[in-house]
Amino acid sequence: TGDLILRGANVRLSEQSGNENFVYCSANGAVTLYYDNAAKLATTSTGIDVTGTVTADGLTVDGTSTFNGNVSFGDNNITNVGSLQVDDIAGDTDGNTFIQFPGSDVMDFYTGNTKAIGIDASQNISIPNGNLTFADNGKAIFGAGSDLQIYHDASHSFIKDAGTGHLKIQATNLKLQDVDGNNYIDCIDGSYVRL
Repeated sequence: TGDLILRGANVRLSEQSGNENFVYCSANGAVTLYYDNAAKLATTSTGIDVTGTVTADGLTVDGTSTFNGNVSFGDNNITNVGSLQVDDIAGDTDGNTFIQFPGSDVMDFYTGNTKAIGIDASQNISIPNGNLTFADNGKAIFGAGSDLQIYHDASHSFIKDAGTGHLKIQATNLKLQDVDGNNYIDCIDGSYVRL
């Protein structure tokens, strides 16, 4: 009974010829594990350093993790995330394109280091800066049955009510104008309609 204690300034476990390391322990330094005489895992002052690929059935991270290379999650999900930021998207050369998950059910997309799109817990989408651009014949479609469609077909622009019910334009005061701001119809609440 009792412990087997090996003592030395450095301790090395190797195969019988001494040419192939299994474990190497440095005083006040790393403990290194080897596979076929190639270092694969070493302890450091802050944790561990792994050379090669880590295959695990699960991973629990309590602190902040930094990935300097590519990360692939396959077909599995990332769960129980407190705060996650995905930097260095493939093809981004300056590091200013990334995704943040700043809170529960919230996701923000950044380009040029500026928030471009936000999605909140109620599935509301915000675009703080810039435009939402559609190609010719690309439609903004509203309603479960594609009832309202807004689009441009390269020649004309359309607001199309393709569903049931009425197309209602509601305003306190309503003006229908040409591109220079001249009135076709001028409607004032509780007053007049001027053509």
